[in-house]
Amino acid sequence: MNATSRPKPYPQQFAFSLHKIATRVTHNLRLADAKKHFPAAKQPFRKAA
Repeated sequence: MNATSRPKPYPQQFAFSLHKIATRVTHNLRLADAKKHFPAAKQPFRKAA
């Protein structure tokens, strides 16, 4: 691949807007912060036998 060739565009399902990416990043950061504050949230619920 030379310097003038362009990479192929991503398929439509991977073409996110910057707003969508920022929203997902914020959501993931909040989830990570919540897991630090609530250690019980890290452990999955036990299923009944």
